[in-house]
Amino acid sequence: MMLSGIRIVRRFPEDPLEILPSISPYLLLFVLGIYLTKKRMEGIVLLSNAFLWPDERQLVAQVL
Repeated sequence: MMLSGIRIVRRFPEDPLEILPSISPYLLLFVLGIYLTKKRMEGIVLLSNAFLWPDERQLVAQVL
């Protein structure tokens, strides 16, 4: 039995699309950091996928 006075209200504290970092339309040369090391980068199967173009692989690295 459902109560008639109860409803679900969903609210976002802010617009999720406004807080996303911007991505440059020009791909930058990827620089390894503290958390994403060369060993971890080689372990990401998506980057060795032949389905992606080289520019798409660079974009994935830039987003990570």
